[in-house]
Amino acid sequence: MVLTGLGKQPFARPFNSGSPDGELVVLEGDVERVLLTRSGGHMILIVHNTSVFLPADVAEKTVLNIGDRISVSGTVQTYRGNKEIIVGAAEDIRIMKSANP
Repeated sequence: MVLTGLGKQPFARPFNSGSPDGELVVLEGDVERVLLTRSGGHMILIVHNTSVFLPADVAEKTVLNIGDRISVSGTVQTYRGNKEIIVGAAEDIRIMKSANP
């Protein structure tokens, strides 16, 4: 019960370019870009020049804007030679400061 309230972030390591695939990480920063995939309804955020992938089931529950300051936890994956963070649930994204007050 307590773990559900805390979420994954307290157990995640800070993301860096050397984070291995499969590691649970946390990344904090401003949303620089919000992109929708051409198919599948997925969303990609760019935070600190890092891609954060939101599968369709997470994306449909998430409203984010460029300039929002977020903290996101997820699993590291290498996609097309670049590290990215895969978000597993909408609860893994915390808006710390909204760009639209």
